[in-house]
Amino acid sequence: MSRPLALVSLFIPLAVAALPAALPAAEPDLPKETTAKVLDADAAYLKAALDKPVSAKKLPYLRVATAMVALNGTDETRAQATKLSAALSTNKAKEAFDQLKPAAGPKGNAARLIATHKLTGESVMDHFDPAVGGGLNLFADLKALGTADPKAVEPSAVELMAARIAVLGEFNRLLPSSKADANEAKKKDWLKLNDDMTTQARTLAAEAAKGPKADKASLKKQAVALEGVCVECHNRLK
Repeated sequence: MSRPLALVSLFIPLAVAALPAALPAAEPDLPKETTAKVLDADAAYLKAALDKPVSAKKLPYLRVATAMVALNGTDETRAQATKLSAALSTNKAKEAFDQLKPAAGPKGNAARLIATHKLTGESVMDHFDPAVGGGLNLFADLKALGTADPKAVEPSAVELMAARIAVLGEFNRLLPSSKADANEAKKKDWLKLNDDMTTQARTLAAEAAKGPKADKASLKKQAVALEGVCVECHNRLK
């Protein structure tokens, strides 16, 4: 689902204005406990990244992470995350991070956060890439889950991975690739595939959140289905 950065940046204002900012209410959202875990994990990701000066290459990754925290945080957390995002390219980043107190709250406005945190479709989907480059390694982890021995599956790791995919999906649906934005039919395809990805990721996270009681065979099966949606979107609308 990656796309040329220069092209994506041209379409952001139109895409955000034209597409709905929230998923249909009928779709399941993440369990509150899962949301809290994601907030803590993303804060830890930011803390580790800020141990070194923020390079121009890493800046987009970190802006996405601050937006992920802002999306599912309280108003106070959202304000703190937004302040951190603005400080990432300055010498005040660590000071701003120290003021960040992640706490789950009512969902924020994804479209507004895209603009405030300067997100692009490229930067959002880069978190599916390997951690060595700054991403969250989501696609490789998803693919590995689909071929894993169910007995070796760790529900807590699956819960976090799936929840992060779901959160990124809420931004990604508002940032269609240039190919997806070419006409109304392709835009509808983009929305359907992205919402399928987000819904399936939420369902996977909910099952994994059961911990020792999670159906590990089901986690594996769901991972294969979710990977299929990602691949289809990439092949059709890249």
